Amino acid sequence: MPDEPVPDERAPDGDTLLAEPEEVRLVRAEVESAAAERLTFFSDAVIAIAITLLALELPVPDGNTATEVLHSLREHRADYVAFFISFAVIGAHWTSHHAVFRWVRRLGGHVRRLNLLWLMIMVLMPFVTKVLTESDEGSGFVVRFGLYAVAQVAAAVLFVLMLRAMRRYDLFRPGVPARVVDSGLIRSATMIVMFGVSIPIAFTGEWAYLAWIATPLATWFVRFALRRPSTRRPSSPTRSGTVM
Repeated sequence: MPDEPVPDERAPDGDTLLAEPEEVRLVRAEVESAAAERLTFFSDAVIAIAITLLALELPVPDGNTATEVLHSLREHRADYVAFFISFAVIGAHWTSHHAVFRWVRRLGGHVRRLNLLWLMIMVLMPFVTKVLTESDEGSGFVVRFGLYAVAQVAAAVLFVLMLRAMRRYDLFRPGVPARVVDSGLIRSATMIVMFGVSIPIAFTGEWAYLAWIATPLATWFVRFALRRPSTRRPSSPTRSGTVM
């Protein structure tokens, strides 16, 4: 008995031929989106570990009486102040990262590598914080202070490069608000300027810390200055909500 011919699975009108590439495209988009989400979750976990390590490095006050404990707290006040500074700095870096990466639909343009370098600096934060608090005397202060500031400048530069790659290679989801990307750029650019300027100021003494403390205020001022022209022209066209 001759073999019966195997029916052709392709529809005569070519619907199956068109449906297969569409299915592959959807699967590929799903895989790429999952990869972007995994990178975001991984980054959040690393940030959480970095912040936890900051707390673990804090010295525990010793003493048997209230006076001795308070005296020990005063002796280690530089460590506690440095913890709050580093917590705020890591929080600022993560805020920009979280706000932007939730709109990333796929990876590309070396974003993965740039993000790993950015995370490397985040996990080094407990180390540079410890180095910063070793001593406030002598010329070594400039080196310790400069090391901490350079780390923040490098992290901000890496984030700006990630944003640039996301725009260039169209990695955002449709409908991403322009303010999300703009806020990340403003915050990172302000940190680059303020921490960069603080390095030469460190040669004059501990006044350089004021540049770090003033960073949130400088960020707010830049945002306010950039927002003012649009509020004066209510009749102008509405700004597009996407960056593509």
